[in-house]
Amino acid sequence: MPGFVRLQVDRDTAGWLVALQSFYPGWKATVNGRPATLARANVAFTAMHVGPGANEVLLEYDPLSVKIGLAITTAAGLLVILLAALVLGRHRLSRPVGRREPQEPITP
Repeated sequence: MPGFVRLQVDRDTAGWLVALQSFYPGWKATVNGRPATLARANVAFTAMHVGPGANEVLLEYDPLSVKIGLAITTAAGLLVILLAALVLGRHRLSRPVGRREPQEPITP
């Protein structure tokens, strides 16, 4: 689940909202439900433009790198399970079942 910050901003005029969080790839923003462009503020922080009046700002951290990592981890886990199943299946097939003495036919 991605991290998020929800803010209620009420301004008399349009201006910039500066969030004191690191400007880093993976952050996405919406202002009043519409996508907003993020900008870098004071070298390290995140900023976005908001209009006058009441604004609901949502910042979500949902980086692509986490999705890629999850996909790789899932694929690797499935590969390990598949290889384990193949090794166990071969081991069972190559193991002798046991010796049986030939049985004599039953005569009435």
